[in-house]
Amino acid sequence: MNEAASPPIASEALVPSADGPMRVIVACPAAGGPFPAVITYPHIGGLTNTMRIMAERVAMGGFFCAVVDLYHRLGTIVIDPQSTDKDIVVISRIAAASVTEAGAMTDTQSLIAWLDSRPNVQGPCYATVGYGRGGALAVQAASHFPDRIRAAASILGFGFTANGEQAARDALARIHAKLYFAFAEHDEIIPRTVPDELAPLLRELNLDAHLVIHPGTRHPYVFPDRTVHDAAAANRDWVAVFAMFADSLAGNPKQEKN
Repeated sequence: MNEAASPPIASEALVPSADGPMRVIVACPAAGGPFPAVITYPHIGGLTNTMRIMAERVAMGGFFCAVVDLYHRLGTIVIDPQSTDKDIVVISRIAAASVTEAGAMTDTQSLIAWLDSRPNVQGPCYATVGYGRGGALAVQAASHFPDRIRAAASILGFGFTANGEQAARDALARIHAKLYFAFAEHDEIIPRTVPDELAPLLRELNLDAHLVIHPGTRHPYVFPDRTVHDAAAANRDWVAVFAMFADSLAGNPKQEKN
């Protein structure tokens, strides 16, 4: 899919959910549509400016992007993941611990229903992308909604085998989507055991998956607003991910919506 020529349009929206209104960051190309859609699961900070940047990057690829607020049950919480303030660190841990797979998948179901109703979104199938813990959630969404999620990308993801290897194997076996996993070679947060445990499961299940460990990179290389940003590695991810999304969502009917 071609990169959008004009800057994307970014905003926020409130999505109805089982647990009350849920904030989302929305970004889409400035002209045209309807667009294939990508659900984004944020990093530990929640709906930070970093996530707005990442949503706009997805929109530049020609997609409608919606970043879900996984902390909405606690109120409006946005955290600076780089803060060393002890109170912020405590809040960050509490917020992260509040996110469960069941809750995140309920949020995903609500967001899918909302996307289905959008006139500028081309359904019925969607893609996902996630960062950090959100990377595992992006893949879990493909497992929970195999008929709706056709591509899933995890960037610097972890937690794939949190419920045990067999549970991970069973979840991956339900996936019909194309998968992409990206890791940093020198990651002080995510241990090398994560890709080392994941790779044999992907091979065993013969999934349509690509796993890459970018040489020389650190965590979180993919974010443009971080000092460790590696533009070349991030661009390799986007080229691969956008191609996967475009190919996987190409079969979506270009229906007219009222």
